[in-house]
Amino acid sequence: MMGLRSKHFVLLVLALVISELSLLSCAQACSGTYPEDLNSVHNDVCGDRPEDWCCTASWDNCNKHNNIAECKRDPKCVGLVYFGESYAVCRADERDFGLNCPTVGCITACSFLSEQNCRSSSNRCRWGNSVCARKTN
Repeated sequence: MMGLRSKHFVLLVLALVISELSLLSCAQACSGTYPEDLNSVHNDVCGDRPEDWCCTASWDNCNKHNNIAECKRDPKCVGLVYFGESYAVCRADERDFGLNCPTVGCITACSFLSEQNCRSSSNRCRWGNSVCARKTN
């Protein structure tokens, strides 16, 4: 059986590990800027590495989320799916969180964008009939 000192030691180590993981996730927040035009993607662009966590446009309030769990809790936000090389085509759920590949950022859903922000997000959204909607493939 573990003595009281051993239990405290285990709890202390566990707390330190959790603390380090929290710092690591904060340090990884916004590892780069997501390209506005996916046709211009080249090496060293955020989102083409599975470990990336990308920031989008400065006006995007979903940039404040530093991980998938925070992003999923915000109903105005959707995931940004990894677009780097993969053996299988990346599949995403209805809110664009990767099912078989990483999610590399958090962005505002098209339906919550203003006309100006929708037009600047033309790689994934389209403006029509006074609303912004997600482009379909």
